[in-house]
Amino acid sequence: MKARPIIERQAFDHLLMIKAHMLSLDRGLKAIRKGRTPLTLAKMRQCYLDRRMIIEELMLLSVSAHSDAGHALERDLRSGFNAKRKMKRLEVHNPEFFPRAIDLIPGDEDGIAACFVEVTDETLSRQLAEDFYTHGDNYLHAMWKGMDRTQYGAAVEDLSLFFRLTERLMRTFEVDISGKRYMMIGHLNLHSTENPELFKAAMEP
Repeated sequence: MKARPIIERQAFDHLLMIKAHMLSLDRGLKAIRKGRTPLTLAKMRQCYLDRRMIIEELMLLSVSAHSDAGHALERDLRSGFNAKRKMKRLEVHNPEFFPRAIDLIPGDEDGIAACFVEVTDETLSRQLAEDFYTHGDNYLHAMWKGMDRTQYGAAVEDLSLFFRLTERLMRTFEVDISGKRYMMIGHLNLHSTENPELFKAAMEP
């Protein structure tokens, strides 16, 4: 693997973890879609844990080139489950912290093979990530009352929606990894045996 600056390596490491948890979530979804049993209920909890870890890795990705903010956010992620407070704190360091989905299209000018455009498909947004993070709490702890079939089906749909939206967001994306316009473009390569890819875009002063 080609050597890259440490701050880009840190961003790449977060992408590797996002891909690993997405693959784990995909396997879990295949299992829980088969029906409600004690084993699939336990697997569902693992799916919700994967979802929470994906969102946390997305947050850390956006400050991977900002050491002070990165350490502070990591401590904050360990201290509680209030997603709104965590994202507000992150926004102070990096107002554009959430990745933005983009697409590659053929260029229409001489010398330009392709260019990037924003996607029109629905993708995971900051607000949705915040909601998903908050609403997973019940499934990450033991509950005194069992889950009925209706609740089970709703949880499967909830996890499936998160997977679909996140897969689309991370297929090709742009993100500031510093809060100072250190822009990176990447591909998660979820459905490939290849590692995620990360490329430096324009770094503004």
